[in-house]
Amino acid sequence: MLWYAKRLPAFPERDKLPEKKVSGCVSLVYITATLADQKVLYQGNSDAQLVKGLVGLLVEGLSGLTPAKIVTITPYFIQDTGLNVSLRPSRANGFYNIFQMMKKKALESQGSEQ
Repeated sequence: MLWYAKRLPAFPERDKLPEKKVSGCVSLVYITATLADQKVLYQGNSDAQLVKGLVGLLVEGLSGLTPAKIVTITPYFIQDTGLNVSLRPSRANGFYNIFQMMKKKALESQGSEQ
């Protein structure tokens, strides 16, 4: 996870706004999404390194997909990675909340292009 945390680009301070903050996380987490060529591009950040790594994993995994594809993905892929057995319940819940916000932002980005 620390590898993914280090790979995240710097997150602009101007984007650390309440509407971009993930609720339900113990750590501070911010997510942005833009639509370019019908594909969602995410940015994210967290004040906790492990959570920042989870954000990085999701940013890399979901960026470049269409909103329609993103909304069909279920959070159960985490079991395929094996991370679910090493995440405390609060971290697993935070991961789920981050994932859900990213799906919501994918839908919002699609709506803003119409």
